[in-house]
Amino acid sequence: SMPVRGEKSSRRPPREGRPLRANRPCSQSAAKIQVCPALATRRRSRMVNRQMPLSAAAVASLVLFVAAFVVALPAPRVDAASPPMLIILSPANNSAVGNGSPLLISFIVFNFNFTQPGTNGQTNAPNEGHLHVIVDGNYTELIVQVQTIPLSLPDGAHLIRLQLVNNDHSPLSPDVSAWLSVRMTHGPAGGAPSITILSPKTGTTVGPDVDVSFAVFNFAMVQPYGQKDAPNEGHVHVLIDGAYSQLVANVETVRVTGLSGGSHTIALQLVNNDHTPISPVVSASITVTVSSSTGTVSAAGLTTGELGAVGLGALNFILLIVVLAMLRGRKKETP
Repeated sequence: SMPVRGEKSSRRPPREGRPLRANRPCSQSAAKIQVCPALATRRRSRMVNRQMPLSAAAVASLVLFVAAFVVALPAPRVDAASPPMLIILSPANNSAVGNGSPLLISFIVFNFNFTQPGTNGQTNAPNEGHLHVIVDGNYTELIVQVQTIPLSLPDGAHLIRLQLVNNDHSPLSPDVSAWLSVRMTHGPAGGAPSITILSPKTGTTVGPDVDVSFAVFNFAMVQPYGQKDAPNEGHVHVLIDGAYSQLVANVETVRVTGLSGGSHTIALQLVNNDHTPISPVVSASITVTVSSSTGTVSAAGLTTGELGAVGLGALNFILLIVVLAMLRGRKKETP
């Protein structure tokens, strides 16, 4: 029974941690000490209802709102407070490009927006524009994006400049440029050139005219026409007893004529396109003795006269064998 107001209840409130009976409703005192199971169940139900996901229409409306906000944002631009930078990645400075290949330049830029010049209403803007390619002081082409730049250049040394410019083609202030020195060649980009004489050998007896065969390595033979010097490229000078005789540019056999009797030194020297010796000097030489007989000397070291004498002797020997065979045949026929 419920106590009368003003009277003290004879029931003691449940102690903390004391389990409530399942069939006893939660009293106010018990709810203060621990959560009533029935009350906890109602609270959890309310929380679940509050955490129900949004409907599909609400989600779609939210997505459209965010998309419209993002589209309305201005396009990101380079911070004008940061100065532009331009770096050439390859090839390395002072490198050689061999075998007649084109020059391929890779570069990268920072804090700079590439734009196509000539757009209607276009004006200069901070850190915006394009790139000029300048070869040996002469404008070559215009670049509007980061890319590999191919350049077909003549043989020789060249100075390349990449320059960032405004939309009206004027240089940035301060100027932003990158420089590159390269050497173009039809020869190999690396390796030491060399030359060797194949025939005749030193000490050979020759005639006034002799064919000299030789081979070159790591060196491109080109006809000189006034082009710039290039690494591992040029032609061969023929020297007789230290004096210039002739040049060879496209073959590896040279005929030396008009040698006087006696000993002579024949030298072959690798030279640049401007006829100066390559550095370090590369050459090969032989010493031969010119006989009194006339005629061109073969690779075996015999003059044409000597070759003729050998051929005539061989012919006479063959005729002698034929005659002996005929006489032997006649003796067999005699009874």
